[in-house]
Amino acid sequence: MLCDYYGMDSRNIFLCNFDCEDFWPEQDLIRLPALDLQKIKPLVQNLDELFIFLARKEDVLVLRNKPDNEFIEYLKNLGVEVPFIMTIYSDNEKKTISELILEDKDLIGRLKEYVTNNSNEKISTNLIPYGISKSEEALAECLSVKVLSESKISSFLNCKSTLITLSAECGVILPESLVCEGIDELKNEGRSFCESNGKIVLKELFGSSGSGLVKIDSLTKYDRLINNIERLSNLKGKIIIEKWHDSCLSYNHQYIMMGKDIFPYAFSRQIINSSSGKIIGSLFDQELDYIENLRENHLELGKPILDAISKKGYQGLAGFDSIVRNGNVLFPVIDINCRINLSSIFYEISKKYFPSKFAYFFCKEYMLSEPITFASFRKIIDKVAYSPSKAEGIVVLNFTALNLNYLRSKSKIGRVFFALFAENKKRASEICKKSFLNEDDEIYIGAFNV
Repeated sequence: MLCDYYGMDSRNIFLCNFDCEDFWPEQDLIRLPALDLQKIKPLVQNLDELFIFLARKEDVLVLRNKPDNEFIEYLKNLGVEVPFIMTIYSDNEKKTISELILEDKDLIGRLKEYVTNNSNEKISTNLIPYGISKSEEALAECLSVKVLSESKISSFLNCKSTLITLSAECGVILPESLVCEGIDELKNEGRSFCESNGKIVLKELFGSSGSGLVKIDSLTKYDRLINNIERLSNLKGKIIIEKWHDSCLSYNHQYIMMGKDIFPYAFSRQIINSSSGKIIGSLFDQELDYIENLRENHLELGKPILDAISKKGYQGLAGFDSIVRNGNVLFPVIDINCRINLSSIFYEISKKYFPSKFAYFFCKEYMLSEPITFASFRKIIDKVAYSPSKAEGIVVLNFTALNLNYLRSKSKIGRVFFALFAENKKRASEICKKSFLNEDDEIYIGAFNV
């Protein structure tokens, strides 16, 4: 498990800064037009409850908001080890959670007390964030705790242009791409690239799970996007244009880097929305006989980049997205995430608490007409709720992000993650048909062996 790599004789302070990509850039960048009318950012920030599954009961987890008591009892009844949870005094979506912690004198006092008590027992304390930015370094220094890597290294390695540089140095093949500097290059070289390649994707230099990208399949759409960028965005800085390859398979391979050692960690298939290119779910299937060969092949192809990352001094989790294109062409690395990934959390959930041969992780968005209690919400999974005796069924993985917008803003959108566990794909499909899931979910499950 993840905590083991930080030391069984240590304790941890977990915090989930899903928005770390917003704080890594140290220069102006071109941004793709995006209006957050549905208040998605606070939803994402308050998915931090997912970190409950990473921590142990002797660890501390700092959340933006106090979790629902009924939800916590639900997790405990499923055998989940709930850590000691602390919350910030006042939430502010414009600030990182580390900044908010540093402003909260009472919370800082309680965290320092936790660190001191550990030290008195001769136990070291680690700070484990989703990603490491300058705010997390400042917090670690304030609390006198360990953090694995430096923000400067994390910022460099998580920048998408870094992958282009490393792949060229290491001889690893990437999809055809072009790095544009400023709006004039977008209008000229970028437009020519679009015209030559047909389907393309524009990528901001920082982003995860498909955020900060837009798929384009015509010059008309490209020109319209450039016009919107001119109206709404900074016109200086870099942005990446990449040829879009329709993939038949998309995988996430994760490795843990400790010292000079590199260990394979998690592996999953990613569910990609074909129209937007965004990641919408993860599948784990231990019954597939080709998994070990696939992982060994990926390690061989991706090791030059793993070694390059290690030489930069990075420590911790590194996730590689890879795709198999039509025609059985493999791109071993199309994106690097040097941080904890959602797939890391899903892997831990499956291995620690709900071991099964088949697991499907996905999120659903809801338009609420009024706030809903957890007791009422969990009724939607009553027929297919996880059964410990059968070791199958559906688990609710978070709750705060469901009611948050309704209670705080004009938006009524809520977001919840679920996990479906089963003995095999066939049984998962049967559970899917009996549940609240829709036909698309059944298609994703059924298509796993394509």
